[in-house]
Amino acid sequence: MKNTAFVLMAFAEAVAAGQLPPSRPVPALTPEQTLDRRAVGDRTAGDLEFSPDGSRLLFSVGEPVKAAVRARAIWRLDVTSGQLRQLTFSGKNDTAPRWSPDGDSVTFVSDRDGTPQLYRLSMRGGEAEKLTDRKEAVGAYRWSPDGTRIALLMAEPKPEALQQREREKDDGRVVDKDNRRQRVWDGERFVEMNRADWGGGDFKDVMAGVDWLIARGIADPNRLGIGGWSYGGYMAAWAVTQTTRFKAAVSGAPVIDMASEFGTENGSAYDEWFYGTPYEKLDGFIKSSPITFVRNVKTPTLLLQGEDDTTDPIGQSQQFYRGLKRYGVDSDFVLYPREPHGLREEKHLLDRLNRIIAWYDKYLKPAPASTAPQP
Repeated sequence: MKNTAFVLMAFAEAVAAGQLPPSRPVPALTPEQTLDRRAVGDRTAGDLEFSPDGSRLLFSVGEPVKAAVRARAIWRLDVTSGQLRQLTFSGKNDTAPRWSPDGDSVTFVSDRDGTPQLYRLSMRGGEAEKLTDRKEAVGAYRWSPDGTRIALLMAEPKPEALQQREREKDDGRVVDKDNRRQRVWDGERFVEMNRADWGGGDFKDVMAGVDWLIARGIADPNRLGIGGWSYGGYMAAWAVTQTTRFKAAVSGAPVIDMASEFGTENGSAYDEWFYGTPYEKLDGFIKSSPITFVRNVKTPTLLLQGEDDTTDPIGQSQQFYRGLKRYGVDSDFVLYPREPHGLREEKHLLDRLNRIIAWYDKYLKPAPASTAPQP
């Protein structure tokens, strides 16, 4: 393990010092290639784990996306020999591999039987043993140092009455969670600062980041683009109503009119925490809505939306697109059939990548240098 770390450090130092021989440039991946590749590790699950003696490494490998599914399997690398071995073959989502303290077995989380549960696989062979069988999904977990216990992080069980109400709802409700509800912040105070202030401090943070990149020569101030999805889609739409510094924008599944969003989304508790209700505090909803300032937009804007999105419904994008067209802004609106808040179908994922790249290329690529002879 120490030798491996030393080699990596030496390589990094050589790169930093410019000591490595020049190599041929690596061609950029096409959108098709990004989807048709295996992915090593899952950053949300911490999928790299050395054995207690440092001789073996566990990790997960995600297969190329098929339709709306990316299967993952657990693999093992022998550090000395470089030999690789696939350990699980469920065809489902096997993640978060962990060594037992004695190194004789491996635990992992899998949804092979439905809700993600904890499994153990002996390194001596045999089938994986299911260790938990709960309605709730297993999240993070850790072995005790002596190997006799495993601590689990799971959602609190829902009361039976709540489960019954959910069963009685329509089957069309959103399954994937809005990334606004999953953001990781620096603390509770940081979240509180954004209360009733969408488009305020958060927008200042974005622009401070832009200025930082420009000051360090990383970004060209004359070829800036902005884009995002959900809350990021809101920020992209808000940005182009507040500044003309961006030359191209992509807004996916955005919030555009906060009052109409409150009345049409599948659940309004999140927005109510930030703003109250539009029936009693309409002014706050208006001042933070991109639609209020759509007449200011000059930036070419691409809108992307799932047709079956009930988190940020289709009407949000439709309102902004109509406003952009009214004021002569170069814009386009793409609607993906059958898709909820997060796109799932492979052909739609690919189409989105192609459209985003084409939009930015159209407005951000520098003009080709003239080849005409100089007089």
